[in-house]
Formats: sequence, structure tokens, C-alpha cells
Amino acid sequence: MLTHAMHGVTELGSPAFLISLGAILCWRLAARGRMRAAIVVAVAVLGAEAFDGVLKLILKRPRPEAFFGFAEPLSYSFPSGHSVESCCFYGVMAAILAANVRSHARKAAIWTTAGLLAAAIGFSRVYLGVHYPTDVLGGFAAGIVWAGLVRAGYQLWLHGARRAARVRTDSRHG
Repeated sequence: MLTHAMHGVTELGSPAFLISLGAILCWRLAARGRMRAAIVVAVAVLGAEAFDGVLKLILKRPRPEAFFGFAEPLSYSFPSGHSVESCCFYGVMAAILAANVRSHARKAAIWTTAGLLAAAIGFSRVYLGVHYPTDVLGGFAAGIVWAGLVRAGYQLWLHGARRAARVRTDSRHG
């Protein structure tokens, strides 16, 4: 019973699920006129997948033997892609959801939910025997690094947009 539950939890961090959910989220954000947020989600999701793949190819750590008769994934073990991608995806989603929330308690609840979800996904990967604990911790570290890079890029993008708007305003009034 617990094994089936862990398999369900692990699917919440699978690339297929997160890319599909990310596409739906991008579509909804774009439909609401939040094009920048949609682009940030796309960059976060697709970039996390690519970042994980590059790290796996560089580090080439073999996987442990999977428990419970599950098929062993064909990719390398370090870092845990589910951990990289769920940390990044749910973290960016929390940032977007919390951005317009005034209540500190609601913001804390959003961030806590995102963190617990990513932690549960990471735990499921170790429980199912397809990753070592260090793979998951490394995945979370890589996810935080990627999310930080996405955030920094977003801040630079906003700064450039504000500067361009000031230049347009100044040229009209000059």
C-alpha cells in the first residue's frame, strides 16, 4: 500500500507530469495577460530538465538497484531529476502564487506546501530505491541554483524593461 502511494508521489515530480502541468500553467498565465510569469515558468521547467540532464552526463553516477521490482530508470543517478525539477517547478509556482498575497500566513502556507511537496517527492525516490539520499540532496541543491538563476534573469529582464520604459518616457518629454 505504502509502495503504491510512494509511486504516486514520485509521479508528481516526473518530467512528463511537470512539463504537462507547466504547459497548462503557462497557457493559463498567458490567457490572464501574465506573459512574463508564463515565460518564467517555461524557462524554469524546461531549463531544470536540461540542467539535470547535463549534470547527469557530466557526473555519470550509477543508480542503486531499484526496490519493489520497479524497472530501473535508464539515466544516471546524480542528481535526482525528480528533485531538481520538483524543487524548481513547485518553488517557482509558489513564488508566482505568493507574489500577490498580502497575508504572511497564506504566503507561509504556500511556501510550506511547495517545500513539503518537493520533500515528499525526494523521499519517494529514495524509498523506491532509484536514488541515494545524496542524489536527492544534490537535486535539491541544483534546483535551488537553477531557480536562483531564473530569478536573477527575471530581475535583469525587469530592470531592462524599466530602463527602456524610462528612456521612451524621457525621449517623449525631452
